[in-house]
Amino acid sequence: MRKLTTSITLLLLLGSMTAYADDLIIRASPACADWTKGRQIDKGRGAMVQTSWLMGYLSGLAMGSETDIFKNAAPNESLFLWMDHYCESYTTNTIGEGANVLYWEMIRKLRK
Repeated sequence: MRKLTTSITLLLLLGSMTAYADDLIIRASPACADWTKGRQIDKGRGAMVQTSWLMGYLSGLAMGSETDIFKNAAPNESLFLWMDHYCESYTTNTIGEGANVLYWEMIRKLRK
């Protein structure tokens, strides 16, 4: 009976963790409009804040997954240009959403 109770408890916990992961919110993720403005209009501090956020977020994903996504990656400026194109296409999205797409593209290229 104890094993059954432990198994049911574990399943309930895992189920609730999965549900939470599906609704994960990235805090302080700037909007694509902020990215575009920072990169095109305010090429100084605004651009530095946006690009630093992106690199920090990608580095956090790399650390959390224990995967060196930067191993064979393009230079930083190429990653910024990728995000430029993403934000032009998905103007209502956030940099975090774009960074997730970019991260998985980088993972895919590593596995080739």
